[in-house]
Amino acid sequence: MFDKAQLFGFSDGVFAIASTLLIININTPFLQKAFVSGQYSEVFQQILTYAITFLIIAFYWISHHRFFTYVKALDSRLLWLNIFLLMLIAFIPFPSSIVNGQSAHQNAEILYSATLGTAGLCLTGMWIYAANHRKTLLLHQIKKETTTYNIIRNFIASAIFLLSIVISFFNVSLAMYSWLLIFVARILLKPFFAYQDTFPKLIF
Repeated sequence: MFDKAQLFGFSDGVFAIASTLLIININTPFLQKAFVSGQYSEVFQQILTYAITFLIIAFYWISHHRFFTYVKALDSRLLWLNIFLLMLIAFIPFPSSIVNGQSAHQNAEILYSATLGTAGLCLTGMWIYAANHRKTLLLHQIKKETTTYNIIRNFIASAIFLLSIVISFFNVSLAMYSWLLIFVARILLKPFFAYQDTFPKLIF
């Protein structure tokens, strides 16, 4: 029988490795040369991409823990949804490295946004699936408002990433900066769901 402790152990390992690999994507010799020569925009671009990607992976990790804290039982479909999510998380360092190397290229932005957006959709799908099987999968204390909040908060991240793909057809740099809206949206959303952390108590 597959239990939550095994799932957390495997999942945490994937999240940890993916976030650690991001730093490898930073071209240190190039950044040193760019910094010395005064090309600060190039330095800023790579550091910003690293920071955003690391924080998004961290948010997905927190959302993942939040979800499985509410889950009381596992089934095969939920496990496969989790495996698909982890496959996407493990893939994130690749599009991140391409964005660092081709920061102004539309194809790089599209691959990056599609990957992270699909990961967010996967988390959204996990919540929708669990909500539709509430009696068998979720703890009985969980309110419908809580599942609604978590579905919305994960979908917003995906929507912004997918929106950035549309923006990239007009301005690639603006599309990349639009990723910052994810953090703003999460902050603005939380006051409308003040009850969402009543059980269990979580930090974000």
